[in-house]
Amino acid sequence: MKNLPKRIYGFLLAVALLLSPMGTFSSSGAQAAAANRYNVVFVIDASGSMLETDRSLWRYEAIDLFLGLATDTGNHMGAVIFNDRIIAAIQMQEINGKDIKTTFSQNLRNSPIQGDTDIGGAVLKAVEMLDAERNPELPSVIILLSDGNTDFPYDNTGEYYKQSKENKEKAIERARENRYSVFSVCLNENNKANTAELADISNATGGQFVEVGKAEDLKEVFGYFYNIIYSTETISIVDERIPANGILETPFSVPFAGVEELNIIISTLNPETQYTLFRPDGNGFTEDELSAFTIQVKTFSIIKIPQPPGGVWKIQARGNPDDAVKIDMVYNSNFSVRAQAEPAGPDHELGDQITFTASIFSNGEEMRESSSYAVYSAILTVFNASDNSEVAKTLMQAEQFGYRADYSANEAGDFYVTVTVMFEGLEKSSEKIFMTVNSEILQSTEIPTTAAVLSQPAVTQPVQSSAAQSSSASGKSMGSILSLAAMAGAAVLGLALLALLIRLILSRIKPSVFQGNVMIYAFDNINGMMESPRTIQPTRGREKLGRYITEGGGIDLDKTYLMADKSPNYIWLVSDSGLYSGENAEKKEKKICLYSGSEITVSRNRDLESGLRITYMSGNIMY
Repeated sequence: MKNLPKRIYGFLLAVALLLSPMGTFSSSGAQAAAANRYNVVFVIDASGSMLETDRSLWRYEAIDLFLGLATDTGNHMGAVIFNDRIIAAIQMQEINGKDIKTTFSQNLRNSPIQGDTDIGGAVLKAVEMLDAERNPELPSVIILLSDGNTDFPYDNTGEYYKQSKENKEKAIERARENRYSVFSVCLNENNKANTAELADISNATGGQFVEVGKAEDLKEVFGYFYNIIYSTETISIVDERIPANGILETPFSVPFAGVEELNIIISTLNPETQYTLFRPDGNGFTEDELSAFTIQVKTFSIIKIPQPPGGVWKIQARGNPDDAVKIDMVYNSNFSVRAQAEPAGPDHELGDQITFTASIFSNGEEMRESSSYAVYSAILTVFNASDNSEVAKTLMQAEQFGYRADYSANEAGDFYVTVTVMFEGLEKSSEKIFMTVNSEILQSTEIPTTAAVLSQPAVTQPVQSSAAQSSSASGKSMGSILSLAAMAGAAVLGLALLALLIRLILSRIKPSVFQGNVMIYAFDNINGMMESPRTIQPTRGREKLGRYITEGGGIDLDKTYLMADKSPNYIWLVSDSGLYSGENAEKKEKKICLYSGSEITVSRNRDLESGLRITYMSGNIMY
């Protein structure tokens, strides 16, 4: 586009606008908040080694935390218990209420602990369960826990190991196809586990992998997984010791809207410590009420309050002086932010004034309480679509039923806008609104129409004899009309063809859009993964890797880029100096194709001892 002379560009764009329909864009209802209901399958190792690595059964405490935090309705959960075979498969069901959660947890504990380890077969079984039993309206995840890797010590032929590997590859392929993310944790207490197997499964499916050295750390990991999956966070209320008078009182705030459930997690070493919870109006829950809302396990309890009123709450702990009290809270939110632009665009001109408005939706219904908009702030942020850099940020004005901000398009290029609403301990953003600000203001370009052509004076003909004039008068008159009509038709046809050609040219020079997610992490063969995998959502054009990750395994991240293509099936990795890859370890390439669903290893060294592992997954971005 930059190589077109200004007048030609102005003319071409004018013709295209005149002869082609204008597209419209608005932020749609598809921009709902991150889901707070999921299909979840727990895959739990019950091989004989777990008797040594988790003698105190911390893994069940961790699962109880996850179950306790989950909303009391709407989640669908199942489980696979495995060693060198499938010991038990707990059918997926809707987990509604404390009693069903307790029964589900107890069923997990009933399986024997013995045998060897077949991870591939267990993950494939979980995938098959999701294929057959999941709620298709919900996203799906698998949570995998093991203390080692696939192990068949008595398999002299290697057939069992071969089959397990094939099952693992099949499970990964089907999980990718159906977008089942696998979150895995390795309990590597004896430092003998090959953590790469679990890490590879998670990395290949867009999940996350965590390694722990002590079984008691599993609860923290499962809480971490919950926060990631359900897009929430753990907020500390108090982490102190009871004072000399034996009473520790702590206030905390709950947002006035957007909270479906309030989870209060109480961790204390003394089970005799008593707690009282007070609402914002000062009224406390009775002992029976709290008991009905509480899930109690060995090392913690969760008080789940549905639809909590907003305001300042208070929790009181009564116990022995100097006893430690640790209380956290986790919100299950049910709100989303929807934004729109006026004019809708996506095309705008330099100097245009664009008005952005946003509203909060709770349980799918637009919030109509003006007081909430006055209490909570909303930030409008404009990003450059080519490199995700921040262009502008402004505090939106709260109005009766929403937020409003005006933005002046003073810079040309491709951009996207998000609106972020911040509650107390909650933060949600709208979907991206894309816009293009053209570098040239359209200049008036006169294009002849049929009427204009017909209105032109006739061409003067040479003077002929009177006889010839007389004999050809009627023919000349008819011929002139036909000639003018033909000229007009040709002009209209020519303009239509020109418009088609222009649209083809513009479509080819328009910046390509990334149409998926990219998972990337650095490694070296001595230390393994150098930092946690990052899953990114690039937007348009060319994205520098240095914007997203800090470790490159020896690769210069500021001179290595991801580049979109017109096809959604692949993108490109571009390097100024060239890189070796697992596909071509003999020759450096400056442009490497990344096909959707395939992991590729790249390095600046031929031996691929260190570098980056990158997986591109198409189809994860909605416009």
